[in-house]
Amino acid sequence: WDWGKDCMVGPIGTDCSDPPGSVDSKPGIGDWIRDNGLPFAGGDFHWYPGMPSTSLEDARELVAWDLPQVLESSIDDYYLPLLCADQDGVCTEGEVPEITITEYNIQTTWHTALAAVHAAEFMMRASAHPQVSFVAYHSLLDGAMDLSDIRRQSAKTAAGFGRYGVFDSTATNADGNPGVILGEYHGIPSLALQLVNPVINTSTHTLATSLTGGATEMISPDKDELEQVEAMESSVLHAQAYRSPEGRDFILLTNRSAEPHEVTVSWDGVEPTAPLLVRSYGADSFNWANCGLNTTPVEGDSQCVPGGDLTLSEEQTLPGATVSLPSWGVARVTLERAPAPTAPTTAPTGLVVSPGARQAELSWNEVEDASGYEIRWGVTPGSHTRSQGVDATACTGGLCTATLSDLAHDIEHELVVLPLANDEPGLASKVVTTTPTRPELWDGSFQASIGNAIWQESGGIVSTDQAVALSFLPLGVEVDSDDDGIADTIDTPAWEAVSIEAEFQFDCSCAGLDNGGTCDFIGILGRWQDSSNHIKAFLYQNNEGCQFRIQRASSTLGNEVIGRSSFIGVPIRNANGPSPLNDDGTPEFPEIPPIDDGQPHTLRLSMEDSVIRLWLDDRMIAAALDDTYSEGGAALMVRNQETTWQNISVWPGSW
Repeated sequence: WDWGKDCMVGPIGTDCSDPPGSVDSKPGIGDWIRDNGLPFAGGDFHWYPGMPSTSLEDARELVAWDLPQVLESSIDDYYLPLLCADQDGVCTEGEVPEITITEYNIQTTWHTALAAVHAAEFMMRASAHPQVSFVAYHSLLDGAMDLSDIRRQSAKTAAGFGRYGVFDSTATNADGNPGVILGEYHGIPSLALQLVNPVINTSTHTLATSLTGGATEMISPDKDELEQVEAMESSVLHAQAYRSPEGRDFILLTNRSAEPHEVTVSWDGVEPTAPLLVRSYGADSFNWANCGLNTTPVEGDSQCVPGGDLTLSEEQTLPGATVSLPSWGVARVTLERAPAPTAPTTAPTGLVVSPGARQAELSWNEVEDASGYEIRWGVTPGSHTRSQGVDATACTGGLCTATLSDLAHDIEHELVVLPLANDEPGLASKVVTTTPTRPELWDGSFQASIGNAIWQESGGIVSTDQAVALSFLPLGVEVDSDDDGIADTIDTPAWEAVSIEAEFQFDCSCAGLDNGGTCDFIGILGRWQDSSNHIKAFLYQNNEGCQFRIQRASSTLGNEVIGRSSFIGVPIRNANGPSPLNDDGTPEFPEIPPIDDGQPHTLRLSMEDSVIRLWLDDRMIAAALDDTYSEGGAALMVRNQETTWQNISVWPGSW
């Protein structure tokens, strides 16, 4: 966001001494907004304190300064004024933008207890800021992958090599839930976020939180920017409380020191009478790292946890209000609170959920004193991150009904229903699970083939001979063109956001052309207008071997390859160098397995707006951006290749 290149929001250092509104020689986002006005209602925030090469020892002091001193001031004193530069840097009431924090990079790509505490505290502090609407990590997820895959590269690098596809906490399923479940991985930062993220994602708001007592340490500011500021004291503990609509309050605690602490919690000055549920983890040293089966850590200045990897504790029930907070640790405290006096006094019963095509039909027994209901659901067990309100008019004869739409298909969902009165939630119903089915857009019809290939279909299997030129078999849908109730025409569909999938099988060699390779084009097409205008994803072979390409075909713009996978069945290598290797000599990026094994393989082309992604056997191998066509049909394609296709399917959306 143009630090040092923007003077429109006030003087910043000696190079920006001119008053706001003057012309400077380094235009930035503030200059543009001041001239053109605020063009958006939200901002995208990235934060990079430190350097990738920052040592653990330096990072220990750097982030201890940055989190309490710099995070909030960066938002309030620089970022928000930039967004409101057309108002002289002062956001007026009702026009304060919401901020999405999409990256926080300092030691979070590493895998130590230090990184875990910093990750947790960053999430807590950022989520409590009134202008922050969403907090996500990007690079941290490298440290959250399987232990055998831990690397210091960012998730962007992994995706660029087609290693995992979009492995990012900002990737979402069709229902808006995270596509990455941090609980599946075992790096120490992931342990911290397993405690922190479900609280932040499922809570309605933060609660005012204060912490008194506890140890402090002397820290120094970033000496490159603030040499004149002397070292200061900072608490080694941090706490933030949250309110959940499902009858729970939470407190998240972090301890950034080598000493354990006892913390007594209270709500409004009163110790809770209900038992506390506590789950935590801790490390004896800030440089401890989970190493899995490895004997040496990835970072040279960290060490493997003695005796084996750290794990989360089991959830414990405490009879009192004192919580043991381990050294270099994170704890989650859960309080089952009583409903507000004005809330409904009974929980909904008889909840029944019936799955449909990306939807769910719900019914439950009416609660007598409820003025409405809230349905909450999610795809991670115990994390109900999505909600939908239901008016009391949905109840008739003692039975309430509702429908949830746009759910992820083939993924189990958890659902609960809460009664509402005076805007206060009562007790939640019992949890019910359901798995929505996948809708099918294609009815099995084909249009006339194009080209000289001979296509045959029998029992759902499509086969073709060796066409000497490009040949296409467009998918179609039956329509009633004269409205007489009888389908009489097969038309090209106008699908917008879709996934097109099919299993293919062939008998050819993917070796390089100079080594006896014999494969030619095999592919699936989307956004089909005609044989000259579409998006194709197809097998391509040259002297290096086979890869898949994504290509735009346009009669006006021409043909252009807009995406490529890595070569298949060979080690993935750098563009201008050898294959990157791990310390033990194994490939750093697992290769895409061979497909010339005589077995069926699944190819999927997903399209949403301008985003195009290609999947091979459920692994994303290529992606592209293209907005030439907003909708269209689909087709199969071959050239000089005998091929069979089966299990052809088209469904809305990418998941």
